[in-house]
Amino acid sequence: MEVEGIKKTHLVGHSHGGRISIILASKYPELVNKIALIDSACLIPKRGLKYYIKVYSFKTLRFIYTRLFFWIKDEERVEKFYKKFGSDDYQDSSSIMRKILVKVVNDNLQPLLKDTRAPTLLVWGDEDEATPLYMGKIMEREIPDSGLVVLEGAGHYSYLDDYHTFRAVINSFFD
Repeated sequence: MEVEGIKKTHLVGHSHGGRISIILASKYPELVNKIALIDSACLIPKRGLKYYIKVYSFKTLRFIYTRLFFWIKDEERVEKFYKKFGSDDYQDSSSIMRKILVKVVNDNLQPLLKDTRAPTLLVWGDEDEATPLYMGKIMEREIPDSGLVVLEGAGHYSYLDDYHTFRAVINSFFD
C-alpha cells in the first residue's frame, strides 16, 4: 500500500482471506475504510467426538504405515502416506506448507475482533460446513461496527451459490 501510495482501502476476504483482513484491520486500523468478510475463517471450530476419532485414526494409520514400509526412506514414506490419505489441501502442500496449514487452521483470531474498528459486513451461507454460521454470529457480536447477512441455501462459497443477492448486498455496503 505504501509503495502504491494507497492511504486507506476497503478489504474483502473470503475464508482465509478473511483471516488476513482481520489481522490487517485490527493491527492497522488507520489503513482500512470498510471490510467485507465472506464465510471467513477466524475461530477454532467446535470439534466433536467424530473429529477426534478421525484425527487419531489418521495418526494411528500414519504410525503403522510409516513403520510398515521401513525400507523406504523416512521422507519418501511420509510423503507417500500424505499423498494417499491426507486431505486435498494437505496432499497438495509441501512439507513446510503442511506445517503452516496446521498452524493457521488452529490459530484463534477471536481476541483481535474487538480491535477491528472499520465498519464490517459479514456474509455467510447458512449451509457453510467449513466455517459454520455460528462463527459469523460470534464475529458479529464481537466486531463493534458489524452486521451479518445470511444467504439461505448457500455453503462456504456463498458468493457463488447466491451471486445476485451477494452482489446486491456488497454493492449496497460499499456505496
